[in-house]
Order: sequence, then structure tokens, then C-alpha cells
Amino acid sequence: MHTAIENAGDRRPRLPAWTVLALVLLVTPAAWAAAQRRSYRPPPEIGLRGGYEFRSKDFSAGAQMRIPLARGSDLIPSGDWFFAGGTNFQLNLDVALPFMPGGGFYGGGGLGVAFTDRGVASGLATEVGGNLFVGVAPYKTKKSGLRWFVEVRAFLRSGRNPLSLNIGLNTPLGG
Repeated sequence: MHTAIENAGDRRPRLPAWTVLALVLLVTPAAWAAAQRRSYRPPPEIGLRGGYEFRSKDFSAGAQMRIPLARGSDLIPSGDWFFAGGTNFQLNLDVALPFMPGGGFYGGGGLGVAFTDRGVASGLATEVGGNLFVGVAPYKTKKSGLRWFVEVRAFLRSGRNPLSLNIGLNTPLGG
């Protein structure tokens, strides 16, 4: 014999499978959109920069691109042309990591390839080395999206580790 309490437990309303599926299909796009808003990544940036290498007393001009990766880090391919003797141009592939959330101060490292003109008979010499750098890039201006930066950079290669100061300006691509 069943009591009233036991019978009440057996009469619980059950949702049909199609109702559960419909709810999931309605809620999933909204949840996905909310997650996308929370995980906003800024657009890539391109920019120009100028610098001074202290060892060779040489000025440089270059360009770079900042490609956002995960958690505020950026992949930075760049190139610099040097005006005086020594290294004629250098290509870099670096990764920058923020020192604190939201930007501001950053540091990083990567790989650099320097190409030096040794004269007509010798041709172009190539040196590969590591890059280490620290910098500051304050928040973007609200109207234009431009962001300036200043960084100190060392190119680590056999026997010579030139230190340079770079100053530049980036602008976002799209977004």
C-alpha cells in the first residue's frame, strides 16, 4: 500500500526531450555571445618606430606589427634599417608579455637576424641572435586608437650585445 507522500513523488512532471533540446538551442547562442564579449581581443596593430643603438652610435628606422595572442601577450614581427656603418638592417620575431593586467609595462624576447654589408667582394653577412626587451605602451587614445611606446632592446649575438632605445607609434587595423 502506498502512502500519499510516496505517490506524490511518483507524479513529478517530466520535461519531454524536445523541450530540453529547444531550451539548449535557445540558451547556447546567448551564452556564446556573452563569452565572446568577455574574451575580447584587440585588433592587430601596425606601426613605425625609430631608434638609437648606443654601441655603434647608429640611428634606425623601422616598422612592426603587433598580433594579439592569449592573455595580453603579442607576437611582434618587425624590421629596422640602420643608417650608419655596421648592421644595415635587422629582422625580428618577438613575443611581448605584460608585467601587469591591462597593459602598460611589458617585456619579452625573441629571435633577430642582422644583415650587414661587408663590401662588394665580401657580400652580405648574416648574424642570428636573441632579443630581450622591456618597454612601456600606455593605453590607446580614445579618438584615434593610436598608441605610442618606448622600449629598451638588446640583440644578443656572439661577442657583441648592442643595446638600443626605440620609440614608436602603433595604429589598430580594423576593429
